[in-house]
Amino acid sequence: ISNGLEFETSVQLDSYWLVRAGSTEFLKLPESSFRESERLFSLILNYQRERWWANVSGYYNSERKMPVESDGVIDGFAGLNTKVGYQFENAVRVHLQIKNLLDEDIASSPQSTAINTAIPYRGREASVGVTYAF
Repeated sequence: ISNGLEFETSVQLDSYWLVRAGSTEFLKLPESSFRESERLFSLILNYQRERWWANVSGYYNSERKMPVESDGVIDGFAGLNTKVGYQFENAVRVHLQIKNLLDEDIASSPQSTAINTAIPYRGREASVGVTYAF
């Protein structure tokens, strides 16, 4: 059983800008959750005007523990992502997304208990997407 505190807020600054923030603090985690961060934080700034939209999102995960026979601790980290898009009149939407915008050298804990080392994130990663709604 785990327990903790969570806070989320969303503020519409004006007709174009929206800010969202969230924070989680685990006060107690089960022994089997040692790979999980105890503190999480996220902040998203979103802009939308007519057919264009853009956002920047930042996040933080505190350090995570690994089994003693492995790396021991995975450092906490912060990251930044961004996404820009355009909605055409028809049902087509396009976007450009960049993850790990600052090209930070960060790693995550593995989901499998068979893996005892941190899994490195990719460096900066860009993608283009097209969505068609029907």
